[in-house]
Amino acid sequence: MAGIQIAISLSIALGALIATSRYLKLNPFFSLLIAALIFGTLVGKSVLETVTTMQAGFGLLLQQIGFLVAIGSCLGIVMERTGA
Repeated sequence: MAGIQIAISLSIALGALIATSRYLKLNPFFSLLIAALIFGTLVGKSVLETVTTMQAGFGLLLQQIGFLVAIGSCLGIVMERTGA
């Protein structure tokens, strides 16, 4: 039964993602945040628990790729200024 609830919740969240980005013309980042909140509440988590989980996941993502993004942006600025 739990698998069906997760599949239905995922379908609803995906539909919300598509609707907010396509019809409401929201930034994809905000559309993803809304879809994640919808999914979290539909599977039975509280809003506070869902937001805490989202913060932890985003923090881990930045921890893993933040250095690469910083180096890439620095290299991009150097290439722009030198005309490369």
